[in-house]
Amino acid sequence: MKKEVKIKKITNEDLAIMMANSFSGMEERLTNNIATKEDLKNLEERLTKKIDNVEEKLTTKIDATDRRIDDFAETKATKTTFKELETRVTKIENKLEIA
Repeated sequence: MKKEVKIKKITNEDLAIMMANSFSGMEERLTNNIATKEDLKNLEERLTKKIDNVEEKLTTKIDATDRRIDDFAETKATKTTFKELETRVTKIENKLEIA
């Protein structure tokens, strides 16, 4: 079954009205989507606050990590010191017949 296509004749006046209606709608859409200077300034302020907050959090985490590394470095025994102590403890255990 084929559908019949109805051919409707459009006058120049009808065409002009359709074009005018489409342009009026476009103007409204463009007006609603354009950011003002105030909108951009508010956006800049919000982004600046967020960036500052992220920088503060990163600084805090880096400082905490530095403190942990420093504490570890101060309390860590070197391999040489550990081996020396292990040897001494082993000798003492052998003399006392503990191990």
